[in-house]
Amino acid sequence: MNTLKLGSVDNGKLPQNKEEFLKPYHRWMATKLRNKKQFRDEANYKWQDFKEVEGQDVFRLQRFLKSKGFFPNAQLSGIFGYGTQAATRLFQEYVYSIEGKIQ
Repeated sequence: MNTLKLGSVDNGKLPQNKEEFLKPYHRWMATKLRNKKQFRDEANYKWQDFKEVEGQDVFRLQRFLKSKGFFPNAQLSGIFGYGTQAATRLFQEYVYSIEGKIQ
């Protein structure tokens, strides 16, 4: 299994036009950043490139998150973008809160 993070892309799912893929997310940014072809990782404020990974781990994660209600409007793209990151964090927070109540 791959370690997935923002910008991970399943084998063969790399968007042909990275700028177009990111445009809806970056449109609010300063003019010079609007056309950036990378993801901005809010955890460390670094820019992450798209990185192709072997297999279909991103797709499987997206499908799982959608089936459990954490990613209801998901487009199962095989691209670990901002939406997948938010759904993953929501799931992690849910698990953490449940585990905290069990102890």
